[in-house]
Amino acid sequence: MKLPSLSILALSLLCLATTAQAQTYQVSLTGTVFQVDGSYWDPSVALGTTVNMTFTFDASAFPTTSVSTTAGYTFESLSATVSVGNYSATSDFQQLAIYDNALNGGTEVDGYFMNGAVLNPLQTNIDLRDLSFDADFITSATSLLSSTQQPVQQFDLSAFAPSIPVLGITGTSSISEYNAVWANVTSYSVSAVPEPSTYALIAGAVMGAAALVARRRKVSQA
Repeated sequence: MKLPSLSILALSLLCLATTAQAQTYQVSLTGTVFQVDGSYWDPSVALGTTVNMTFTFDASAFPTTSVSTTAGYTFESLSATVSVGNYSATSDFQQLAIYDNALNGGTEVDGYFMNGAVLNPLQTNIDLRDLSFDADFITSATSLLSSTQQPVQQFDLSAFAPSIPVLGITGTSSISEYNAVWANVTSYSVSAVPEPSTYALIAGAVMGAAALVARRRKVSQA
């Protein structure tokens, strides 16, 4: 049976969206504040306040540092962001470390450490020097990961017990006071981010479909 042109185009579009291999991934994290240090923060930052963080990384990047149990990645062109209460920041660069049977000769610790550091003050309304924010997902269950050469994966938060995943925002104020916000992670997700070229291809296919529909209507009205 011969498929109509529109059906063929729709199938092609579906295949395009399915097979597009995005190399960029985003980790979205949410946490609840359990500790506030320093006098810098206003009342919008308190116990129970929600913290949101995102880390975007290139899954195909070659590790800048790597041993048999730890792979480290530094991304200068990608981004990490954080928000808590009335404060927010976007980092100039970020780092990602993946631990697989790290420490003590490869007998313990699996997990991830993600860190964003703000160098450009125009990218934050948190007026703290040496500002950094990070997510620490570590567990003593050495069977969690099978390799350090892989992107961050989605696990149930209980997989990281007994080390509860923690979010942290730290920095030094103008009076050289240490300030920090610490939060327990309540949820996180890992999702692929389509590359701009993928969006362009999909947009082109949609425009082609629209043109075909318009042409058929014109022919049927003639």
